[in-house]
Amino acid sequence: MKRTPLLFILLISFLGFGQPSKYFNGMIKHKHSYKSDKYKADSIAKNKSKGDVYYFHDNMYQGITFTEENKLIYTYDSERNSCLGYNLKQSNISCQDYSINTGDTLIKSYKKKGSFNINGVECELIVLEYPNITYHEYVTDGFFIDPKLYLNHQAFDYVSKMKATNGRVSIRTEIVMKDYTMIIDMIEFKESKDPLTNLGQFDEWWKLCGDSKSITE
Repeated sequence: MKRTPLLFILLISFLGFGQPSKYFNGMIKHKHSYKSDKYKADSIAKNKSKGDVYYFHDNMYQGITFTEENKLIYTYDSERNSCLGYNLKQSNISCQDYSINTGDTLIKSYKKKGSFNINGVECELIVLEYPNITYHEYVTDGFFIDPKLYLNHQAFDYVSKMKATNGRVSIRTEIVMKDYTMIIDMIEFKESKDPLTNLGQFDEWWKLCGDSKSITE
């Protein structure tokens, strides 16, 4: 008997089509993989991130990216419109103003015709074209993020990406670069009214940042 994917089972209880009846609060976990026509995928993955976990709650989110021997923790506060980053291996703290886009600017975005099945979930495919990178965002109506978490988030052109997907978090993201493609798959999620991580654990570091955008512990 064919097993129904776990993610699909979970989504059935959460999906709300059309406009969001509520915004997602909770945890989303991703697995990262790589493919290339030029290089072996294993050799690329050895020096890249393995996965990440995001925690969304009210006006904040926290992302933790895992590499081979390190983890990078970054917490965005929409009221400050700044992001506090922490490199566990280097004990380095950074504080960045997210009201400014320091990356590339979106050239165009469009919905690709057809329906797409990702891990048992029917998705739309939104394509975002940048000067040197193309994003393939596979989205469904189950995961709407509160607009206050992205409307002022100019860094890395995040606001353009979220507007293009109508505020939806992707089931899969394919980041197509010159020599390889990075694939980010949602593998688990948990909805919660209460925060699932201690978003206030870096309060003292926020104070240390002050007007300076980078400090070292």
